[in-house]
Amino acid sequence: SSDLSPTLIGSTSGGMVITFTNGAGAALSANAGTITIGFPSSFPIPSAIARQYVLVNGTPVASGSTPSITPRPGGGQLLTFPVPVTIGAGAPVDVAIWAAANISVPTNAGPHTISVQTSAAPVDVTGTVTFTPEPATRLLVIFPGETASPGSAPGKTGTPTLSSGQPGAFTLRAVDRFYNKIGRAHV
Repeated sequence: SSDLSPTLIGSTSGGMVITFTNGAGAALSANAGTITIGFPSSFPIPSAIARQYVLVNGTPVASGSTPSITPRPGGGQLLTFPVPVTIGAGAPVDVAIWAAANISVPTNAGPHTISVQTSAAPVDVTGTVTFTPEPATRLLVIFPGETASPGSAPGKTGTPTLSSGQPGAFTLRAVDRFYNKIGRAHV
């Protein structure tokens, strides 16, 4: 599971804690075992994160070690780092990533899946964190031939098939600054 604060989209994370249970028979030795966290492409991850901003069960990644950030197959990025403490098989694990790591919250509201694996159990375990839209800031008109595209400007894709002066239906949405639909809004 994971906990991310704040859950408003488009902001810099207040830090995050990703919790999981180490696999049975999958002990990790200090400074030898690794943890890999997979972030989807919707998570803006900086190109480097300093080791002191990543803690495992309250202990920062060891001096002389640098977390690596690599492309994730299928999109996104992988953050891999050595565990600074020994973690027993079946033991709980808390990975804290401080706000100073500058991981940004996605700009598109809804569920985002984060994966975790260790060098002793190299199979992804996934969890989902859901982000909520900001308050409504504008109205978005979607004509026939267009499709909503939350999280990116101008909030829609496609070419309108409705000609000037031609009668037809359209959709009017209240959206936040990232074009995420607001369920019930007063604008």
